[in-house]
Amino acid sequence: MNKVKLCVVTTTSITIRSFLIEQLEFLTNNGFDVTVICDEDEELRRELPKGIQYLSIRMKRGLAPFGALKSIYLLYQTFKEEKYDIVQYSTPNAALYTSLASYLTKTPVRLYCQWGIRYVGFKGLRRKLFKMIEMIVCSLSTSIQPDSLGNLSFSHQENLYTAENSKVIGNGSANGVNLLKFAVSKREYWSREIRQKYNLLESDIIFGFTGRVTKDKGINELLEAFQVLSKKINNVKLLIVGPSENYGIDSSLYD
Repeated sequence: MNKVKLCVVTTTSITIRSFLIEQLEFLTNNGFDVTVICDEDEELRRELPKGIQYLSIRMKRGLAPFGALKSIYLLYQTFKEEKYDIVQYSTPNAALYTSLASYLTKTPVRLYCQWGIRYVGFKGLRRKLFKMIEMIVCSLSTSIQPDSLGNLSFSHQENLYTAENSKVIGNGSANGVNLLKFAVSKREYWSREIRQKYNLLESDIIFGFTGRVTKDKGINELLEAFQVLSKKINNVKLLIVGPSENYGIDSSLYD
């Protein structure tokens, strides 16, 4: 029996590493021929389980017209040659480039994993531009799976897509939660361990952030809000966990 050819595309390797490796390994072991496309990352190449193919295509973040054309062309050439049954894409730039390329090559299933809606925090012309981009991606996709019921409802209200070609799996998630790794029974133990490691008192109120430390993730707004809060409450601490990209971050807010 021929395997189903699946290609998963993200802008950067961190998305694959953080969410998808175990899922892709399961698919590889259950009738799928899996290919991953993202930026070049030798560490990811070593981490990927046996049987998963890895192709490197650079996709710059932000608005990069000339880089975008090159990325779309390379994706188009790959899809045309490989003839995938399903192309799955997420993250803003990869979603735009991949939806265009897979539409042009008439890939049967074009699955958009909508793990966030970029224009929500924008205003004015910028909001209109990025909403238009989101609408293009959605219109070129045969199936859309947002990561939450909230995003699904919001997208329907914004007329990004209809109920017929969209759904949320369960109560929503990008990949579910590994309950063996994130065991609720160890919560108190880990809490004490983290507090000891970073000299946090039991009386301290901890606010946590997990994600890429970059302007796009709202880090400036978080730091501004925490500065206001810390002036009113003495025993609050902010714990930031994630790689720092130094993109658009107001360094004065760390003072």
